[in-house]
Amino acid sequence: MEAVSNNDPWFTTNIDATGKKGLSALQKCTAALRMLAYEVVADQVDEYLRISESTTRKALTHFTKGIISQFGQHCLRKPTPQDLTRLLAFSEERGLPVMIGSVDCMHCSYNDLNLLYPSPLLVDLFEERAPPVNFTVNGNQ
Repeated sequence: MEAVSNNDPWFTTNIDATGKKGLSALQKCTAALRMLAYEVVADQVDEYLRISESTTRKALTHFTKGIISQFGQHCLRKPTPQDLTRLLAFSEERGLPVMIGSVDCMHCSYNDLNLLYPSPLLVDLFEERAPPVNFTVNGNQ
């Protein structure tokens, strides 16, 4: 929240004409996170946080742009072979299937997905490029 709100004046708590304090950065970020985490529409957040639907939509826009600008260089980069090895080991420890991307969309072409911020990993997979990584499934390397 701090990384996003410190770099966007929209998250500043304002005082209205009656002297009433406006929404805090915490309320605005929480609204955006609830929409993302629970896949709910903006008007489902209004009662819980006392925030309007239009402000919730603005919060989501400002929040996602802030996350991309603050963490995009590190988090939205192509994974290295070390990253993939670590993620595959993490999944295997928890008994999760070894899968990168979505099986549901692997029959599509990259253009069919029409993604606003496509994952660099998905782009590489659709273009049949992938970093070398070794992993084991059911005892087979």
